[in-house]
Amino acid sequence: RGYAQKDPLKEYQREGFDMFSDLVFRIKEETLKRLFHVKVQREEEGKAAPPLPVAPRKVNLSRGDISRAGQTTQRHAKKKVGRNDPCPCGSGRKYKKCCGAEA
Repeated sequence: RGYAQKDPLKEYQREGFDMFSDLVFRIKEETLKRLFHVKVQREEEGKAAPPLPVAPRKVNLSRGDISRAGQTTQRHAKKKVGRNDPCPCGSGRKYKKCCGAEA
């Protein structure tokens, strides 16, 4: 790999790419083999499975959900502390050196 004046990193990259390309080719080849060996079986119309019973769904018709539909949600407006702003804990240090270092 590191001979013939070739960069070892480039050679590792080339070998890795060649192996990956070979892997993709083998996956495609195996997929096509399996796809062409699939046998399709059709069910006869007379032997069709009976339809499954469908359970009725429970629908919540309470007025609580409807009354909330027209309201808008309120967000609490909190001022975001910048990294170079003084820390809100009152230490007098920058936020990034005090409480911001924990985050």
